[in-house]
Amino acid sequence: MDRYANVSKDICHVECPLHKLMGNISDGEEFFRRGQLAIAGIYIFIGILGLILNTVTIVIYAIKFRTKITTFHTLIMNLALSDTLCSIAIILLGAKTILIDMSSRSQPIDTLKAALSANNAICKFSYVIFYMTNSVSTLTITGMAVVRYMSLLARNITEYQTYNAKPRRRIFVLIIIWALAISSAIPVFRIVELTPGVKVRCFFANYHDEGCFYNLGYIISITILLCIIPMVTLLYCYIYLAKFLFRQQTERRESFSEANLNSTAFRTRSIKERRAAILVISVTIIFISTSIPFIVYQWIISVSQCNADEILIFWMYKSSSNWIFYEIAHLLFILPPILNPICYTCFNSNFHNACRSVLKNRRLTRESQSSTKSSLLNILDSLIFYAEKLKRAK
Repeated sequence: MDRYANVSKDICHVECPLHKLMGNISDGEEFFRRGQLAIAGIYIFIGILGLILNTVTIVIYAIKFRTKITTFHTLIMNLALSDTLCSIAIILLGAKTILIDMSSRSQPIDTLKAALSANNAICKFSYVIFYMTNSVSTLTITGMAVVRYMSLLARNITEYQTYNAKPRRRIFVLIIIWALAISSAIPVFRIVELTPGVKVRCFFANYHDEGCFYNLGYIISITILLCIIPMVTLLYCYIYLAKFLFRQQTERRESFSEANLNSTAFRTRSIKERRAAILVISVTIIFISTSIPFIVYQWIISVSQCNADEILIFWMYKSSSNWIFYEIAHLLFILPPILNPICYTCFNSNFHNACRSVLKNRRLTRESQSSTKSSLLNILDSLIFYAEKLKRAK
């Protein structure tokens, strides 16, 4: 048994094969450090923008639909909540890079080691939150696709909002989503760290106690549970949804007269169905384009037995512009907190109506408060006038 354990340990702790191809990689650290503050700034900007968009979404839905909330509204708010937490994690990732850069330039060695240890903890915590919330978003988007499928196809209903599960069932679904997300994110704590090559960034590492089989087992599980199954479900539901909308519009156009086709009601319905079709295409493209590059990147790390910083510096060794592809994979993976609220609000007429209703109510409230204030001032003026009149009479 020990013999097999030693073989496994030897396999997982071999030197990165890229070292032989490019020699010493230590020279790449200072070169790569230069652009990290700009990248950290982009992370913080994306995080703040995502935080604002998702907070607005939560507030609008909480105000407008607090009395009558459907399954779709529940999933929208869950998606906005997870994207809000994801935005906070993205801000932490950017802030951590700036903190490390500042501490490494101004502090003595002993203090620097303590700062690196603290920043390594921030790195791990941020990525655990980041992975957890991305998993919640993926599972929630998949649930929204299933809700649309059940409403428009399985139940043959023309408005997906009419499908509404019982509150107990909705709570159960949310518990399952968050439990799966948390359990899938905890292993990331052992994989992510401030790796030796570039100490200002969080990277995936193979040189930890669990070894390369831990990474490989994790990436296989994540690929199946949070990439392949959701992607197949999304494609299945949304392809049939697009076919249903197209067929329904064609049948309605054939059965209606020319006058009905030119009516406002028909045009309004056509616009709604077109928006639904655009949303279907947008969500599928966003999910695939933001997930696949990062999953491929993790597979390369797990199979190559190299740390992510070593792979990055090797790419830069081959060509100085190759870092762009590496950063694109990261940036695509952190864009959903911005893209999700835009997709599910720009193409959602209910959200537009809710925004208008909230703004109208606030305006009416201000006008009411203003009229009440003016009435009180008029009463006060009248009282002062009569008081002065009585004083003169005396």
